[in-house]
Amino acid sequence: MYKWPLRTDVLSCWKPYLCFAAYLAFLSLVPGFSHTTVGGQGGELFASNRCYLYLQFIASFFVVGTAASLFEETFRTTSRQYIRTLPLGTVRVILARYIKLLLFVLIPYVPTVLFMFIRANADLQDYFLLFPQESACPPIPLLFPLVHCVIAVNFYIIGTMFLMFILQNKVIALIVIMVYCAMEAAMLHFVFPQYSVFRGAFNTPDFYHILPVNIRLLAGASAFMLGIILLFYKSRRRSMGSPVRWRR
Repeated sequence: MYKWPLRTDVLSCWKPYLCFAAYLAFLSLVPGFSHTTVGGQGGELFASNRCYLYLQFIASFFVVGTAASLFEETFRTTSRQYIRTLPLGTVRVILARYIKLLLFVLIPYVPTVLFMFIRANADLQDYFLLFPQESACPPIPLLFPLVHCVIAVNFYIIGTMFLMFILQNKVIALIVIMVYCAMEAAMLHFVFPQYSVFRGAFNTPDFYHILPVNIRLLAGASAFMLGIILLFYKSRRRSMGSPVRWRR
């Protein structure tokens, strides 16, 4: 049975992935990135920090770069004409490689998320020692930000794949992503505070609900976009016509 060569994928994306791993190591080694204080709204106290800025917004650049490098040739028209001559289906060309990429991204990412929020809760305890009147603020449940970050990272990967599938050009897809990131950093987090992709990076994070509205939207959009790719990538291959057979 013919398999997609793992070595090909490794050679195509090892540089951005290595930068991503180095960035996560840097976050883990420097305690200041998880500095946490207590905020209040409507008489309720909640933990507030910039962890999502580092774990989601900035990390998305590395994840997007890795996914774009991995799938660049997969969605390019000329390369797709060659790929269709191989005994490979859509599951092996798209789904299996996406799952492998997601797993490789999560291997260093999940421990970093947990480690940063463990330190965030430790900062809360120190904060309560200085301001005992605010000790009613609950600690951050580790599972909730972990779910948020995993769903967000999955969205970055599938969103990159989807744009490259639609636009068939890596550079244009990356420009679209960068423009959106700039818009959210500048104004969208004010206009749509609860619905933005990077909620909590530039406004108040929600650490106390496992599926806030923006995370539900990201999960639904990810499933929809992946379904579109799997459904129509095969159709596009068929629409190109049958492969040329050479005769002696």
